[in-house]
Amino acid sequence: MSVTPLDNAYKEIGKLAQMLENAEIQHRIDRWEDGWQLMYPERGEKCVCSVVEFTGSYGAKMDRLEIKGLLNAEERKHDRVCGWLTAENVFDRIQRDWDRRKKRHA
Repeated sequence: MSVTPLDNAYKEIGKLAQMLENAEIQHRIDRWEDGWQLMYPERGEKCVCSVVEFTGSYGAKMDRLEIKGLLNAEERKHDRVCGWLTAENVFDRIQRDWDRRKKRHA
């Protein structure tokens, strides 16, 4: 079984992973095609948001991220995914959801 070579141009998803790590937000990142898939949250819960950056993702050629989950109402009208997002934009969405979850379980 061959593995697709990793494209080292995909930096934005690594930046997001580091931001989540620094904020102590649970997530998992795995190889996906020639890039990466990050899933939030990591442990024992249904995936709320999948973030990808690989050849087939919206915005990958510009080092941007595509998400499934945590879309706003306008985005959900048009598609099940949203692309061309920065690490900061995706982090803000995840941070808001993480804070809501913590309040619910407090």
